[in-house]
Amino acid sequence: MENNDFKTDEISSNGLMEFLTQLGKVLTALGVSVVDIKIILEKIAEAYNVKDEILVFPTMLILKIGDHEAAPLNATIQKPGFLPLNQVSEIYDLIYMA
Repeated sequence: MENNDFKTDEISSNGLMEFLTQLGKVLTALGVSVVDIKIILEKIAEAYNVKDEILVFPTMLILKIGDHEAAPLNATIQKPGFLPLNQVSEIYDLIYMA
């Protein structure tokens, strides 16, 4: 049973990892400061009771989800950009729902 629990945790951690990665990229495109991006991503991980390590740079995002040695790690390159105003409000709605 513990093995199945680990697989379920791994799947949900991978989904959360992908969500946080994409959200970090979008927030960078919006021009949100790296400090605010880190706070937003950490609060979402905390809401899901997941231990995280998040490093946000202007052009790079590094995420680690979970507290075991084999915890998933993800790094992505980010590019600042522009989004239409209606998408900006939708992103913040998504953050509040998460």
